[in-house]
Amino acid sequence: MQNDVTERSLNRAISKFHRSIAEDSSRGHNLVVEHVLRKASWSQECGELLSAYPVVLVGVHCPLDVLVERERKRGNRLVGTAALQ
Repeated sequence: MQNDVTERSLNRAISKFHRSIAEDSSRGHNLVVEHVLRKASWSQECGELLSAYPVVLVGVHCPLDVLVERERKRGNRLVGTAALQ
């Protein structure tokens, strides 16, 4: 039950985030947004909301051990977060 509530809350928050990006874009702001599109539905929603704007998606892919090492070296990330993304 708690996981369902948490998942719904996360999805609502992510949707609000996506709408805020679209709103800022509609006002003529050029944005650089770091976002992990962890779910296909998030990618789809972004695509729909941002279809009227020039968007460049940059994917970063590397082995998990490299991500963990980068988290450790940065010192400002909870080690293990990248593995969850």
